Amino acid sequence: MLNLVQRKLTQEILDWLDRPAFAVECGGQNTYHYVSYNTAYAALTEMSGDQLIGQPFSMGFALGEAEKLRPLLDSARKEGRRQIGNTLIRWANGWLCQGLTVAPVKDDSGQVTGLVVITEASTPERMHQVALQVAEYKLRDFAELASDWFWETDAEHRFTWVSESSSPNTNTMRIAFLGRRRWEVANPNMTEADRQFWEEHRRQLDSHQAFRGFRYCAMVAGNEVWIEINGKPIFDSENRFMGYRGSGRDITEQYRQQRRIEAALRQAEEASRAKSQFLANMSHELRTPLNAIIGFSEIIRDQMFGPVGVPRYVDYARDINASGTHLLALIGDILDMSRIEAGYYALDEKAVDLSAVIESALTMVRPQAERGGITLRNLSPDTLPQLRADERVLKQVLINLLGNAVKFTPGGGTIDVIYRQLPDGSPSLTVVDTGIGIAPERLEQIFEPFQLAKAEVARQHGGTGLGLSISKRLMELHGGTLTLTSTVGSGTQAQMTFPRWRLLSNADQEAPPQASTSSASDSSASTSMTSTPPAPPASKPANLAESPATAPIPSSLLKSQAGDSNGDAGSTLRSLLETVGEGVININNQGTIVAISDAGAAIFGYKPEELIGQNVNILMPEPFRSGHDSYIRNYLTTKRAKILGLGRDTLGRKKSGEIFPIHLSVGEFDDSGTPGFIGIIRDISDRRDVELRAEFASRNDPLTGILNRSSFIAETERMLGAQHRVDDGLWVLFNLDVDGFRDINEGFGYHIGDSVLKCTADRLADVLPREALIGRIAADQFAALAAVNDLNNALNLAQLVHAQLTRPLNLDGRVVPLKVSMGAAIIDDPAEKIGDALAKAELAMKLVRSSGGDSTRFYSPEMTRAAERRLRLTMNLDSAIQNNEFHIVYQPVVETVSGAICAIEALLRWRHPELGAISPSEFIPLAEETGSIIHITRWVINSVAEQLREWRRQQVEPRRVFINVSGQQFIRDDLPGYFRKLREEEPELIPFLGIEITEQAAIQNMEATVAAMRELAEIGIDAALDDFGTGYSSLSYIQRLPIRKIKLDRAFIADLPGNEKDIALVRAMVGMANGLDLPVVAEGVETAAQRDFLRGVGCSELQGYLISKPVPAEEMAAMLRQSERRRR
Repeated sequence: MLNLVQRKLTQEILDWLDRPAFAVECGGQNTYHYVSYNTAYAALTEMSGDQLIGQPFSMGFALGEAEKLRPLLDSARKEGRRQIGNTLIRWANGWLCQGLTVAPVKDDSGQVTGLVVITEASTPERMHQVALQVAEYKLRDFAELASDWFWETDAEHRFTWVSESSSPNTNTMRIAFLGRRRWEVANPNMTEADRQFWEEHRRQLDSHQAFRGFRYCAMVAGNEVWIEINGKPIFDSENRFMGYRGSGRDITEQYRQQRRIEAALRQAEEASRAKSQFLANMSHELRTPLNAIIGFSEIIRDQMFGPVGVPRYVDYARDINASGTHLLALIGDILDMSRIEAGYYALDEKAVDLSAVIESALTMVRPQAERGGITLRNLSPDTLPQLRADERVLKQVLINLLGNAVKFTPGGGTIDVIYRQLPDGSPSLTVVDTGIGIAPERLEQIFEPFQLAKAEVARQHGGTGLGLSISKRLMELHGGTLTLTSTVGSGTQAQMTFPRWRLLSNADQEAPPQASTSSASDSSASTSMTSTPPAPPASKPANLAESPATAPIPSSLLKSQAGDSNGDAGSTLRSLLETVGEGVININNQGTIVAISDAGAAIFGYKPEELIGQNVNILMPEPFRSGHDSYIRNYLTTKRAKILGLGRDTLGRKKSGEIFPIHLSVGEFDDSGTPGFIGIIRDISDRRDVELRAEFASRNDPLTGILNRSSFIAETERMLGAQHRVDDGLWVLFNLDVDGFRDINEGFGYHIGDSVLKCTADRLADVLPREALIGRIAADQFAALAAVNDLNNALNLAQLVHAQLTRPLNLDGRVVPLKVSMGAAIIDDPAEKIGDALAKAELAMKLVRSSGGDSTRFYSPEMTRAAERRLRLTMNLDSAIQNNEFHIVYQPVVETVSGAICAIEALLRWRHPELGAISPSEFIPLAEETGSIIHITRWVINSVAEQLREWRRQQVEPRRVFINVSGQQFIRDDLPGYFRKLREEEPELIPFLGIEITEQAAIQNMEATVAAMRELAEIGIDAALDDFGTGYSSLSYIQRLPIRKIKLDRAFIADLPGNEKDIALVRAMVGMANGLDLPVVAEGVETAAQRDFLRGVGCSELQGYLISKPVPAEEMAAMLRQSERRRR
């Protein structure tokens, strides 16, 4: 509870405030009641004391809005210190609270008994204006960085406006487009397809439909330019169509690049197929001479035709035979892999006795195992089920696994073969050894071709590294899997798993792909492709005509509604098969193609007569081809369909061997009591291409092709979460920004800016490790994540990256210098959130940029503390005036010759109640960033005016006091209006007031600055140009600005008179100012030598610690009296 003294003091404080404010009393259970308020708050809420005093604090606020204030009240009460908030809170009459400060009131014991709430109120209209201004600033920034251009057309679709953009063709396009329709500037050599394309677009426009991603080719200055546009119809207030408005982009380079990539992919695929087909066809040519060598060497080795005279020849023959056998095995592996890759590896499926296969494989490797002292065991049950599989392939895989186990199991070890059925019913064979095992990092690549577990093992045992890769591919042809698990020093388990429908005892189960006859029913949807196309039948069935148009049509499809056969229906269906845009195929219950439309055959690159009579699996890639026939048989037996009546995306195989995506819908019909199947096929290559492009566009930055922000964050989280790093290593995260990118866009053109961004992405990809992640996370901001061994490695990488990125670029015959601000953060904890790490790296980058840029800095915890300090100062700036934390000191400016005070500079100082004295170099930039500088400068002007009144009352004759003014004051504040009103009220003060503005501030908005300063000059306010020499120091803008004096920056004075360069610069600047008849003030004068030199070069006024440090107003008054006596 507040006592009477506290209530009185609180009310007095509230009355002093010109902002709406009130006080509440703290009650039990965190309740608060009004105890006092000021006039501004009563006017704002339109409520009297009777309506407020004693009421809960929510009174006066809109329903539910007061609860937004409660957390601040609770925090101030609990922590006993001031709280600042910027949450928007609405009062009942519509006014908005856009910021507030809550200060605690404590009793003698330090207990918080009440709270004072000071608000920053604004009308919704004012808030909307501010929001609109912010939106305008954002839109302007976006427009400056945008590479698109914008356009408008009239109701007749003629271009009426085309904006500028970074595209080098914009001006030419504007000339070519204005007054014409877009199809009138398209390629004049139109084909019939082009004309249909434009007719469809015109129909879309005439129906006033919006469109996106419309691409076309235009002829601009005789060159083809590919363009992508978006557009929406525009209507007036009476809903009359006025035309279209939209955006466009020059995609010529992307289009050409896409064509080059597609051509390169086609060439690579054709080369790969040619290689695989060549090796597959070389099987006979390679193996025949090898077999002869092996055979004749065996004859000599075994001395089949009698003793060999020289025993050494027998040894030679044995070596030749062993080497030939080894070479034949290697060639066999290579050719098997090539045939699999080329799609020419066909399975010869039949019922396989697993017991016999296991025993045969163990017999084959037993001699080698016995020589190594290894025990082989068959731990499978005595009776095993039969599988439908390729027996030779099954034995080959098992022998390969057993052979590897023998190679890598030391003497005394054991190797077991175990059969079991998995919980889902799938049969499996497992080879378990007690060998040396495989390291986890090697296990991941063990199935890659030519990958051996360890180099020393490869040298000891030989081999190509293809055995496991081939075995895995062969298991996949069966629809199964091959997996390895291993522990170093304990052994390895290799498990062959087959789909359960391969168990012949479970043949009634549904069978996904695998077998080897054909059918178009359901399995057509699972589309598979045959390795070697079956030869056409010697003669076609007698009831098949020569063309698909006359091929037999299922009678059930030719029935009329009355059930009678109808000849017209047959001809209609034949016509449909020939003319329908999608492919139509008819197969019987054996999987044989009995009819196919021309369009259907053309999709696969065949003529219809080449396919009729063939098994439909000729149109399928593996593994679908092998399993298709068994699927049809299972369906006919069980009637359990998987895709009948449904559509699905799958794969097809063309005559050329190319595998491509198709959409397949399959239906069943009854053909005179015999089931048959009809398939509708559509080539979806274009759609899939669009999907892939859309997926790429959603993940990647359209300009540079690297990851966009969201994808970079997602991929980084995935990589960190997967522990994908070097052993005992670290991650380094870079966050970098191109310095002066806006200047590059404006000075060189937006197309050069785009090229800079592309080059930055390319250079990052070149210099960083191949596994690194790279993303464009903002307009000219990039991020990258790389693995490093240690901190020293990270430092070296950072230096290398920065050096690579800052090399000048030669673009369009012009050299573009590059500077990059780069921050880096070390991630040694994979659990750290990527957002936090990015924020750390960005904080380091911003510190580099604020220090001049073009450097690299690693994040340290001190940066966070500095950022927290910066945030705290920012939040306290607004309340510093109300809390009397600001004060002003004064520094005299004297005449060089007489030493008399001729002017004074007012300097702002801030003493924070907790942080102590805050340097102006620290808080002034913050005030400019947040906009608080406007209110602070007004406070300074008011304070200086009041001090001038006080000096005059004390009969102290003041000099003109110059006040530092931000460039924002000329853009966002009516400074001339303020001084004009002061002149009307107190004209005697105007001769004693002046402003100082820096070079950089003056050129922020030159037009607004010049206009405002001219008005001020007319009012009688003198202006000085501060920090002269640190900016452009251009005669052109000095002549434009109505300034009365120039102040040389202290940086040029500090080393005088010993620095020759500074001497030359000061002489030049003083000479330039004297030529313009402008007095020159030298700042930072601290020694007599500096004073004497400046007097010698013609500097008219001096300021600095040699004269006086900044002093309070009282000391300044004494100095003014003394100076006046000196004048007399």
